[in-house]
Amino acid sequence: MVHYTCMPKYYVNWSIVDGKLGPEVGRIVIYEDCIMRSNGPSKDHNDLLRSMAARFRLDKDQVIAKASRYYWKHDENRDVIISPVRKIDEVDLMRNKDAYAMLIKTELR
Repeated sequence: MVHYTCMPKYYVNWSIVDGKLGPEVGRIVIYEDCIMRSNGPSKDHNDLLRSMAARFRLDKDQVIAKASRYYWKHDENRDVIISPVRKIDEVDLMRNKDAYAMLIKTELR
């Protein structure tokens, strides 16, 4: 498990995978400086991305093509585990870890 010091109490790893999502697992999508999350199982990330595009009045096709997708849940210590959906999402998180940490902290408060 990787712990980023810029993300206190937020951990990034690949422990949450699609197909085995329990009721405690939510989804996060990030596009530029916009973030949305689900608080439990949702149909898929694309539904969340379409909602994001509508809410923030963004180009739906650009959001779906370029947004980062993550799963999230609380661990036994109430810390937050963030799992990238694709390798490109992990790369994006590492490139923007400070900005994403602030977005995630604000969203999951």
